[in-house]
Amino acid sequence: MKKLVLSAFVVTAVSSMAIAQEATTASNQAPAATVNVTTVSNQELVNQPTTIVSSTPLTLSRAEQMRKAREQQEVETEQKIVETLEASRLEAEAKRQQEILGNIGGKKEVSVQATAVAAPVVVAAPVTAQPVAAPVVEVQKSVTIDDVRSAVREELTVKNTEVVVVDPLAFGPHRNYITGTVGTMNYDSPDINPVIALGLNFGRLFEERWAAEIRTGYASAYVDDTAFLYRDMNQFSLGLGAKVNILTGRIRPVVGFDVDYVYRSYSEMRDSASGFPFEGTELNSYAIDYAFMAGLDVALSRELTLGFEYRYVSNMTYKFDNEIFNTPTYRNAYGYWVPLEGRDSSTFGFLIKYVF
Repeated sequence: MKKLVLSAFVVTAVSSMAIAQEATTASNQAPAATVNVTTVSNQELVNQPTTIVSSTPLTLSRAEQMRKAREQQEVETEQKIVETLEASRLEAEAKRQQEILGNIGGKKEVSVQATAVAAPVVVAAPVTAQPVAAPVVEVQKSVTIDDVRSAVREELTVKNTEVVVVDPLAFGPHRNYITGTVGTMNYDSPDINPVIALGLNFGRLFEERWAAEIRTGYASAYVDDTAFLYRDMNQFSLGLGAKVNILTGRIRPVVGFDVDYVYRSYSEMRDSASGFPFEGTELNSYAIDYAFMAGLDVALSRELTLGFEYRYVSNMTYKFDNEIFNTPTYRNAYGYWVPLEGRDSSTFGFLIKYVF
């Protein structure tokens, strides 16, 4: 049994060695295979020429060309309109910003950021033109202090309010005024010694230049009847006058004319040395005078004016309450007897005017 197994093992081993030998022989006889790897660099690449494929272009009809030209023209027109609107709004906003900062006076900085929102462009129809929507501008204001806010609010209020510039010295049409004067009265005679002359006038202005007024006046003087007798004379006047302001600025030359009713009251005659009165020698007179005046007003404000005026007075007519016994006569510098009522006189005074 052992011999049988050993024989089988030997046969198997011999067979395996024979097969291995045949395989080795076959492999030695076959030719060897060689693999060659070729590396291609970038410099060895060949640029191929560009191939352009063209076709026959589409030819538009004349009507289609005109339609496209019209559409292009409409777009250009609308763009110009929008550009004009934007330029106008930008300029207005710049002026508004400058006014706001000017009103503030440069005390604080105000940061203003403007964001423009582009509005859509509406293409007009071929027949009916459609309006272009205006661009919307959103303005955001950043204010840091309360007085700046107040300035901005005032500026916005002024935008919607009509501003009327008024001359601070202009009287304006149809204004009333009252004038007070103080000065002296003068006659061309050494026998009349004036004391004082006062006036109070009420007037109304018409169109800045013209004025009409009611005049009242009072004056007093010592009058020599003879070389040894004298009287106290009190004069009261009431009249109507008209004036013209030649200029209407701060300095206003004035000319005028008036007519006055004058009442004079004379006391009894008195002795020049002792002052002893003579009873029953009182006297009154009545006269109508006219006067030319010239003056100068200086306006301090619309309400207050200072100035002076000169009046030259002449008589139209006069009478006494006792023509026979109490007609006074006075000596003038020329040596003849002329009643005071018939003489020319002048007054000079300073005035203050209040307009209301």
